[in-house]
Amino acid sequence: IAALTPQFIATSSGVTNDSLTNLLFALSFAAGIAARRSGSGRGWLALGGLAGLAMLTKQSGLMLLPLGMLMAAWRKGNWRLRLRDALLFLGAALATGGWWYGRNAALYGEPSGLATHFVHLRLPRFPNVVAVLDSFYAQFGWGVIRVHGAVYWAERFIVLSGGVGLLYSLWRGGSFWAMNEHKRQDLAILAAALVLNCTLLVPWILATGPSLGRLLYPSLLPVACLLAWGWAQWARWRAGRGLCVVLAAAGLGFVFVVPFRYLQPAFRSPLLRAVPEQTHGIVVEFEHGISLVGYAVKPEIGACLGPGDRIHVSLYWRADRVPVKDYFTWVQLGPDGGFPPLSKAHTFAGGTLYPTSLWRAGDIVRQDVVLAVPERPEVIGRMWVRAGFVDGDRRVTAIHSSEGAWDGNQQAARLGPFYVVDSTQH
Repeated sequence: IAALTPQFIATSSGVTNDSLTNLLFALSFAAGIAARRSGSGRGWLALGGLAGLAMLTKQSGLMLLPLGMLMAAWRKGNWRLRLRDALLFLGAALATGGWWYGRNAALYGEPSGLATHFVHLRLPRFPNVVAVLDSFYAQFGWGVIRVHGAVYWAERFIVLSGGVGLLYSLWRGGSFWAMNEHKRQDLAILAAALVLNCTLLVPWILATGPSLGRLLYPSLLPVACLLAWGWAQWARWRAGRGLCVVLAAAGLGFVFVVPFRYLQPAFRSPLLRAVPEQTHGIVVEFEHGISLVGYAVKPEIGACLGPGDRIHVSLYWRADRVPVKDYFTWVQLGPDGGFPPLSKAHTFAGGTLYPTSLWRAGDIVRQDVVLAVPERPEVIGRMWVRAGFVDGDRRVTAIHSSEGAWDGNQQAARLGPFYVVDSTQH
């Protein structure tokens, strides 16, 4: 299951503290289960050392403290022996990683540096939680690169059906109760790790901005074990076994598709050698030495657009001289006068991969924008795509000269027209 999670593979491909944290959590779960079996003091010291390293790597490593104490306390044996193991674990963890938090408290008056973030903490809402689940599976580039919507529905089905299977096993007489006590406790500890991770970090994710499901990867091993156990309940029927095989094959195929279908286009350099031949010719020179020298639109100019339809716009910019700073482009779809705009986009010219401060004289840079017609457009009729520049202070860059269409206010190139109709005409 872990190997079929594209976002986890993408995260693990980088040299980051996320990758190390995920590894240390997985090793800690394995070491904890082994220590519970052997009862060796060395095993609990090793588990404490792993927890301490995780605490130094990322603050989510603090979750291993209550989990390690639970592993030591919740097992058969003399209470003195369990207390010894818990103290061995806790002492090793604090000796390895606790000093850092003590230093922070002494220097800054707060051991974690998280207090200011919790001031703005919001209660999680269901749509936001679903977004976190989606980003756990596949949502790249700080959440802006999403895969096809059907993939997320398949992922939700897998999680929901695995959860149903898990609950079925817990029913009276279910397979959970047929396991020995050690295995039941191990599974319960993994479930506790998942609940603790979600309880602490889902509100944190929602409070701090984008849906970063990767912050739940410390509990990926529990997720994989619990889902596998839940799906094993369906495998007792032939149809369930067949569905497991189909979903596994589809997941494996999708993992191989992701780099070529989603990541490669998203991270492709916008810098071109020349303007492609299959473009509309135009030369609109803006101030500060940047010109629009071509564009392509899909659907083509003159098309009728209904509610929900999209226009894919490719703009080709040329640096006539070296830009002095980063500029933003604004692109919008609107009527003759420009207001109200039906759809608009505002981003770095050249995107974040190649902003204008990196451009050299003569560079040709492609920028792709998608504009969508609202489900209930405020106005219908003839529409234009407008494209212009603003600097970091939101000052509009004027047009210096033009061999193509531009608005009368000399602030934007104008592409089109298109015709927006209501749902009854579409």
